[in-house]
Amino acid sequence: MKFLLCGCFHGKVPRKLISIAKKEKVDYILSTGDFYNYDYFRRLIFKYPKETQGADERLKSIIGAKKYYKLLKKFNLSGIKALKRLNSINIPILTAYGNNDDSDKEPWNKYRDKKKRSLEFQIKKFKNIKLIDYDFEKINNYIIYFVGVKFPRKNKKQNYKGFSPYKTGLDERKRLNNFFKKVNPKRVILVTHEPPLNTKFDKVINKESFHNNEHVGDYVIKDVIKKYKPFIHVSGHMHEYQGKIYIGKTLLISHGPAQYGKFALLELEKDKIKRLKFYR
Repeated sequence: MKFLLCGCFHGKVPRKLISIAKKEKVDYILSTGDFYNYDYFRRLIFKYPKETQGADERLKSIIGAKKYYKLLKKFNLSGIKALKRLNSINIPILTAYGNNDDSDKEPWNKYRDKKKRSLEFQIKKFKNIKLIDYDFEKINNYIIYFVGVKFPRKNKKQNYKGFSPYKTGLDERKRLNNFFKKVNPKRVILVTHEPPLNTKFDKVINKESFHNNEHVGDYVIKDVIKKYKPFIHVSGHMHEYQGKIYIGKTLLISHGPAQYGKFALLELEKDKIKRLKFYR
């Protein structure tokens, strides 16, 4: 069975990704999300860090509503463009949320501008793409579980030194524990937008970022991998990285940003990894 692993499209789906998916006769495309291009806002957020505090909606009072909505229109169209192009491949696509994919879930919908379209709203238009969050899809002998970043997680772990506005621990841990207690971890492919904390895949290398040189991965995902030892873990989010590492016996794959032509091909046979190839 062949899986194409990808994410961080940000409005772009490279021709090579489509070509490889068709040439290799991929069975499924597994995505870690981030269909929308947030660069329209990110540059300005980095320019006005104190004023925005990381929220693009606050740019309206800084650059003016007219300019903000012009950027927002481009943002919405970038997501539609990526989804439409992926859907045209005619291969089943399973995806998690990325941090740049807006949601109708609480509390995200409270902060989102009404003109900013959610991923749930847009994805309904595309028959080949399925959004999965804190749930799984069973494919032959494999159980593929998806974790995005759009779930309001409460009660942040004390003494957590990493950073993410999306994760706070206990709700995420409870859902993952409940799932892993019911399955054979050796058959689980865990797909998350963010990488685990304190690995080679989660350190920010970007002088413009508020969090340059910080580890920004998910500590719950790290704990769950160490405890349950799933077969494979797939993540994106960090544009700096592409490759593989191990935590114990679990293979961790960072597919790289599709925005820059990076993705991976995973072929499994008889519960073993037959082939893992990275494209860039």
